Formats: sequence, structure tokens, C-alpha cells
Amino acid sequence: MKDALPDASLRERAFAADLVRLVMSSAGKAISSQNRSRPEVDDLAAAIGEMLCAYLNTARAANLPS
Repeated sequence: MKDALPDASLRERAFAADLVRLVMSSAGKAISSQNRSRPEVDDLAAAIGEMLCAYLNTARAANLPS
């Protein structure tokens, strides 16, 4: 998180890390309990990755120094 959010406070980075872990863990458990094809799993993984990158980019932009 230090690389992804260099200007964020320690508390903000901890929040972001917890959020990313929670989303990845929950999504992983849900996806692995479903009977999905490999291409479907790959599509979901790509979408979740894009969603988390968008979140981190938004968080980084919000913490830019003035």
C-alpha cells in the first residue's frame, strides 16, 4: 500500500489494505464455491482487479498534496 498510496496516512493505507483483503477473500470464497468455467473465473478476476485498481487510483488522487 505504501507504493500504491504514497501520500496516504498509515491509517488510510491500513484501511485500503483491509478493504482489498476483504474483497479478494470474499470474492475468492464465493467464486471457488460456484461451478464456473475457467474463462468465467478469469473474467471475474480481471473485473475485480480493475475495480480494485480504480479504487486505489481514486484514493491516491484524493491524497495528492495541494
